Amino acid sequence: MAVSRDQIDFKAETLRVDFQIAEDGDTESGKNSAIQRRHIKARDEGEPGRTVPLPPNVAFELRRHIKNHGLWGPERLLFPNVTRTGYLYASYFYPRIWMEALGKGQVKYCKAHSLRHYYGWRLLYAEVPENDVADWMGHSSTDVLREHYHYIFEGAEQRGRAAIATMLTPGADDPTEASEVA
Repeated sequence: MAVSRDQIDFKAETLRVDFQIAEDGDTESGKNSAIQRRHIKARDEGEPGRTVPLPPNVAFELRRHIKNHGLWGPERLLFPNVTRTGYLYASYFYPRIWMEALGKGQVKYCKAHSLRHYYGWRLLYAEVPENDVADWMGHSSTDVLREHYHYIFEGAEQRGRAAIATMLTPGADDPTEASEVA
């Protein structure tokens, strides 16, 4: 909900992730919490955040969204509230946008945060290197990644044996004969 035009680099095909919308700001009355755009996980303002690859199909949809809806406010946000007068509240997003989208897609209920896990799972399943996935997800190390996605790594030894066996089988996957390599 905090994506601004300045975070998107269409030419480099990247998206910088360094802000989020949070409902934890101070209010004048001290009651409840105010919505604010702040650095991710309340990190230092000087921290650059992270840069993730922007696939062409997502870039296309972002361009189309900007063309059809424009940008809002001094931050040039892509997704303001429905009246285009402020930030998008989670209390509006979940029932009116998220749940409606799930219904239209005939998807059983899942939290929006599940998309983050789906992203990590798909990258790991596609054999993107763990250190890249950890960086793109904002994890401090691959240990954190392995803790969250341990099920993907289960059976790695057997897959390793199969990969090595395939490498050593003449004519398999590699035009070079195994006997010539040895």
